Amino acid sequence: MLKLQLKGAVALALLCFLNYQTEAQAILNKVKSAAKNKAANAIFGDNDAPSTPSVSEGDERSGRPMNNTSGGLITTPPDVGKSIATAESSFSAKKYGEARYALQQAIVGIEMEMGNKVMESLPEKVAGIDFVKESDKVTSTGMAFVGLTIFREYYNDDKAIDITVANNSSLLMSANMYLTNPAYTSGQENIKSVTVQGFKGVLEFSEYDGYKLSVPLGQTSIAIMKMVNFADETAALKVSDAFDLAGIQKQLGDKIN
Repeated sequence: MLKLQLKGAVALALLCFLNYQTEAQAILNKVKSAAKNKAANAIFGDNDAPSTPSVSEGDERSGRPMNNTSGGLITTPPDVGKSIATAESSFSAKKYGEARYALQQAIVGIEMEMGNKVMESLPEKVAGIDFVKESDKVTSTGMAFVGLTIFREYYNDDKAIDITVANNSSLLMSANMYLTNPAYTSGQENIKSVTVQGFKGVLEFSEYDGYKLSVPLGQTSIAIMKMVNFADETAALKVSDAFDLAGIQKQLGDKIN
């Protein structure tokens, strides 16, 4: 059992490292591309620099049809029962890599089910603003430190609201840092500690982004609400009353700190 746990830890570390390498390479490619464009602009000028046609432009010129009817990928969550059965059979056969993958798929399936339940509980209208159905997102990585994420947004011509509920250790750590150490907010005009629905939270203000309210919902979860073009702090905090934070915490099975 100890060897199995060790193998799992090593595999998880390798996976994180590979993800980091992939992201780093993507950033490096963007930097190289930007540098190449700047060099071209310096030689030819902004208007005369040679441009690389996009895929769609190339398709139009070649006469090849562009995709406009395909439905995209199926987003059905993994079958939890099937994944657990696969994990058990793979483990019995000492196929530990397959067993670990199947367990991760089971976790993804469970988190997606939890996330969809939370999404169903969110109001369709907040402060008189309708939600944007096509923007609803429930995602899961199957990893405890950056796992389930639920996102919904509301907006009209004048105002915007969005809420993100997540299992994310970095976001939770940042909010708890302000809540457990008053020195971080002392003397700062654009950030303060508040209490909403019995939960302690952190309220921030930016002239560009408006209000942001971060509320830890326990030991692993956090709710983040953003409000744009609300008149003042009172109006922004009133928006949070539309969301049943205790109900969300219960659905996620989180524990009170």
